[in-house]
Amino acid sequence: MKDEQKKNKGITLIALIITVVVLLILAGVTISTLTGDNGLLSKANEAKTETEKSAIREEIDLLLLQAKMGDKIEDIFKEGTVTKDGTVYEVSYKGNDFLLSDENEYIEKVEPAYEGEWTFNQSTQTLTAYNGDLTTKRGNQEIGEVIIPNYYNGKRVKKMGDFLFYNNENISNIKISEGIEDINNYCLSGCINIKGNLVIPNSVIKIERYAFNGCTSLDGELKLSKNLETIGESAFIYCSKLRGDLIIPDNVISVGGSAFKGCSSLDGKIKLGNKLERIGSNAFDGVNKITGDLIIPNSVVSIGQQAFLNCASLTGNLKLSQNLQTIGRISFYEL
Repeated sequence: MKDEQKKNKGITLIALIITVVVLLILAGVTISTLTGDNGLLSKANEAKTETEKSAIREEIDLLLLQAKMGDKIEDIFKEGTVTKDGTVYEVSYKGNDFLLSDENEYIEKVEPAYEGEWTFNQSTQTLTAYNGDLTTKRGNQEIGEVIIPNYYNGKRVKKMGDFLFYNNENISNIKISEGIEDINNYCLSGCINIKGNLVIPNSVIKIERYAFNGCTSLDGELKLSKNLETIGESAFIYCSKLRGDLIIPDNVISVGGSAFKGCSSLDGKIKLGNKLERIGSNAFDGVNKITGDLIIPNSVVSIGQQAFLNCASLTGNLKLSQNLQTIGRISFYEL
């Protein structure tokens, strides 16, 4: 009998130990579930933060409606700070840093996908090198896709530097964030595999020499910044698959030599901005599918040689600037 009681006590003790161990394991799982990186408390805090951000964003949207009705940005965001910088406003409001366009449109803050993706010169606000591997998937970006940020480590990015992606054949798609102002010399020259539309955001003021030289796979439409002032020499030379209209915005003062030479698939209308002063040699040479009228605005004082050479599909009317001083040799040959 005593042996039987001892045996039963042993079994009970073992069962108790097992029960305690199971409870400890469950407690550990519960604590982990509550407090881990993906725990319920963490998720609750994230949800709270997102709700607060959404509420502030709704408040910002309402304030922007006031701006569109004529109220001053500085007065609307008086609880924060507002600085006019180039073509945009930099705004800090209730813990949110963002940009506003000159038409009071909210510009999302875009930062690099991961630390070390770029080399950034803070003093000139220029991206000087890309360090990512475009042959692999990076976060939300597809293989070969590049998103140009408008902030880096909390600092505003304004420029895409010289030779930034020179002859990089791994880029298949590029998105330039609103807030970028300059696309520098040879920036995307020789990137022969970029496809799709090319949208230059409205913050961009300058596209410099050979910026998109030889991007021969760009097969969508070209949309230029409405604030663009300068299109450099050979900026889009031999972008031979770009389609659609060629609209030179009203703020452009000069179109450099050979800027659109060989853009032989542009097949819509051509419109030159009303502040344009100089059209460089061979600027539109070989843009041979553009149709309709060619109106040179009265602001133009000089047209370089062979500027519209081989533009044989322009079968409408030609109207020259009343203030034209120089027309280069065979500027309109085969027009």
